[in-house]
Amino acid sequence: MHRLFVFVASVALATGVAVGSAGAQSAGNPIDPGQIFNGFVNGQLKDATIRMACAGPVRPGDLGHPAAGQTVEVERGLDLRPSGFMGNGHQVSADLKLRFPIPHTVHLADFVHYGVKNIPTRILIPCAGDGTVVFRPLNGGSSARAQTVHVFLVGQP
Repeated sequence: MHRLFVFVASVALATGVAVGSAGAQSAGNPIDPGQIFNGFVNGQLKDATIRMACAGPVRPGDLGHPAAGQTVEVERGLDLRPSGFMGNGHQVSADLKLRFPIPHTVHLADFVHYGVKNIPTRILIPCAGDGTVVFRPLNGGSSARAQTVHVFLVGQP
């Protein structure tokens, strides 16, 4: 994959064509109805890690805050799986769904433009475990489709 990008970038430079990622091309653009999107957690489309600011041995039930500098992102996407579909919506909500110690949902960010937002460090969640970040179109109607990213919560040694 890396070699292909280097080749494409070399050809683009030789011909004067700009090369960038889909996110770089769509960052800051408004989210519109009928668009396909991809949600990312710390740059990952699946099986992402959220580092927790929990030092030392972590015991079941310990709570803490996410370490600073971590992100959720919404990019305009291609119809690749997993992907979401806006339906009639103009806004995406990113929410962390947890099952342990009790099932609950923590709001992370809202997006009306494509781009990156920091995961809030003020939220209190388990120091270890797993969950799902759900990127859900708001007011998208019956054709809207959410996209999910499985996440692991990992305490720092």
